[in-house]
Amino acid sequence: MRVATRFVTYFAASLVVAVLWAGPAPVQAQVPSFESVTGHAFGERVTQAYQMQDYLEAVAAASDRVIVEQSGTSWEGRPLMHAIVTAPANHARLDEIQANAQALGDPRELSDAEAESIIADQPAVFWFGGSIHGFELSGSEAALKMLERLAMQDDAVTQTILENTVVIIDPMLNPDGRDAFAYHNHETMGAEANPDNQDWANDFTAWEALKYRTSHYYFDINRDWFAPYAQRDASPRACAASLAPASRNRQPRDGLRC
Repeated sequence: MRVATRFVTYFAASLVVAVLWAGPAPVQAQVPSFESVTGHAFGERVTQAYQMQDYLEAVAAASDRVIVEQSGTSWEGRPLMHAIVTAPANHARLDEIQANAQALGDPRELSDAEAESIIADQPAVFWFGGSIHGFELSGSEAALKMLERLAMQDDAVTQTILENTVVIIDPMLNPDGRDAFAYHNHETMGAEANPDNQDWANDFTAWEALKYRTSHYYFDINRDWFAPYAQRDASPRACAASLAPASRNRQPRDGLRC
């Protein structure tokens, strides 16, 4: 019970970040602002994958609280990047923190005394991923805003979070889908708001949803229906193309749901 209470306490502390964006706090002047790196403010334009990468690398180069790693590459060649954000003292022992987290993951292998000994000096580890769907924009921007706060601010709450947590920020889970939508948005965005209710909304046609929501091969990264269906049909568009927008919940011929 004490283990659970300790981790819930850390979780609550980390969530304070989300509600304190506008709070006054000293700023580390050496950390570049988001706008100075990308050329636009948060929410002003759709941030593309290369701009996110530039910002991650710029913050990591300027702050001893942040390191950036590449976990892979998308099908279209875009790096899959994440930032590890914590206090410098925790960065110095990340291997130990990882090993301790793995040990705590299976309580059957530890006695209560061993678990208590580990968590007495163990920061909680949190992972935040943004924008698994290409046209869902706010997750990536929010993740980068969190990175800005944790890297730049020196207030007591931020310091407490950094000392007691290791925050892994992955702002672009689907860079291929996001950039496909970003290109579309940048090419069609006008000086005045589009009265069409499909602009910046989720009520796309079936093809638009498939094109901008998914990854390169129209794979919906947080769904599992497409993988078995693709084994039965050579066309990656077959499922969505077979269903009209008004009947998306109808069962396809093989019993799988689109």
